[in-house]
Amino acid sequence: MDAPSLSVLLVGCLPPPVGGVSVHLRRLTARLEADGHRWRLFDDGPVHPLQLPVRLLGALLAARLRGVRLVHVHSGNWRTRMLAAWLGRLLGLPVVITLHSFRPLDNPRTRRLARLALSQARVLVAVSGEVRARCLEHGADPARIHVQYAYLDPPATGADPLPPAVESFLAGHSPVLAASASLLRFHDGLDLYGLDLLMDLVHAVRDRHPRAGLVFVLPETGLPDYLERCRGRLRQLDLLADFLIVEEALDFPALLRRCHLMLRPTTTDGDSLSLRESLAVGCRTLASDAVPRPEGVEVFRSRDAAHLLERTLELLEQPEPTPRGGQDGWPGLWRAYQAAFHG
Repeated sequence: MDAPSLSVLLVGCLPPPVGGVSVHLRRLTARLEADGHRWRLFDDGPVHPLQLPVRLLGALLAARLRGVRLVHVHSGNWRTRMLAAWLGRLLGLPVVITLHSFRPLDNPRTRRLARLALSQARVLVAVSGEVRARCLEHGADPARIHVQYAYLDPPATGADPLPPAVESFLAGHSPVLAASASLLRFHDGLDLYGLDLLMDLVHAVRDRHPRAGLVFVLPETGLPDYLERCRGRLRQLDLLADFLIVEEALDFPALLRRCHLMLRPTTTDGDSLSLRESLAVGCRTLASDAVPRPEGVEVFRSRDAAHLLERTLELLEQPEPTPRGGQDGWPGLWRAYQAAFHG
């Protein structure tokens, strides 16, 4: 493949909203530009389902006329994935689908869409071995699956300044813990991102570390009523000054460089971008064992508050780890692009 001439149609969404997939796409576009490549975007998020086939076909035709040579799908919508793979094949455009997660397929129609998408795409990029296994369960050809986590190094343009409220909080607390959620949601009746656990954790940690605090980054609320209940719980625990909920996007790696421990108490997960960011900057990193975690991440038993506290106190006593290089997934993704052209 002639690298300088590559032009890609990306199917997905850029921030906002801020989440692992949209941040990955933002960094991917920056990497493509930095390496002299071109890209276009089709955002399927705001498209009405009845209009999706026509709109996507129009985007593919226009992209082809403008020299696009590859389609890279990041959408989590199986209908979008299937249509992009099928239409791309009809138009002679190789299609790569990155599966950032693979949630259970709850009805026969979705299972049919998944099988079609997985069979029509030229290359499948699974962000973990678990996602690869799910692809195989639904008929994917193992020879076309590349396992590559989604983390990409941020552009080397320097860190963005943190909001003044965060700077003030960092100055007044030590140790500082950090956690994040794209938005609040529940999974199987439980707080997906473990905000409930984190509040009780900080309350308990202060017995050993009276100046401890936690910064919880929440770019979108998702569940405003639940957030208000959480604020009420913080008030009961006398934590309003020691548990900062930041309701805006910020430079999360820049925050992690100033923190003592990054926490990820999720009840399920993909290959978490925030975990790999924490490893890359050398922040202590603790996550639930709900799913397999990257090398270097310490774990606690999922939803076990006592074990979370035990591991947190243990890690706060350990030396800061060395930043773990080699997290950047761009070389592996580039190999997937090459395979799409030569497959």
